[in-house]
Amino acid sequence: MTVLNDLYNITLVKRAISPVAMVATAVVSQIIDRKGFEAVMFAIATGALPDADATFTISMRHGDTANLSDGAAVTSADLIGTLAGGSFQFDDDNECRRVGYKGSKRYVEMT
Repeated sequence: MTVLNDLYNITLVKRAISPVAMVATAVVSQIIDRKGFEAVMFAIATGALPDADATFTISMRHGDTANLSDGAAVTSADLIGTLAGGSFQFDDDNECRRVGYKGSKRYVEMT
């Protein structure tokens, strides 16, 4: 049997944050279990951003417990890309950003 090593066969796509209207409070993703995978990539699609002066910054936490009760901020050494590269502002309508995690912890979430 041939195993294909293409993007389709080596990735698992999960919903982290459902599409939502812009809110004034932080939106926290689902906790992603990376068991069986070396890395996680969060893809961020902005849609239309109506506020004329908003800035959206990304942060991440990681840990070894399923509820992230041991969660700690992810350092730049554990990232693929940068948190700044995943962030966006009011005039970034209908754009996509991404930031990855390659650290050693099993669980990760993005805010």
